[in-house]
Amino acid sequence: MKTIKYSTPSETEEMRFHQRVVEYAIKYDNDAKVARRYHTSRQQVW
Repeated sequence: MKTIKYSTPSETEEMRFHQRVVEYAIKYDNDAKVARRYHTSRQQVW
């Protein structure tokens, strides 16, 4: 049986993702829209 190994995102990838999320939230001033677009919760946007 094969074991599937999932790689965890590096800190840089996480920071880039968070930066995109925050910039989008500032641009559209809508946490709910950002959360839906990036498949995350509203509380994690900021």
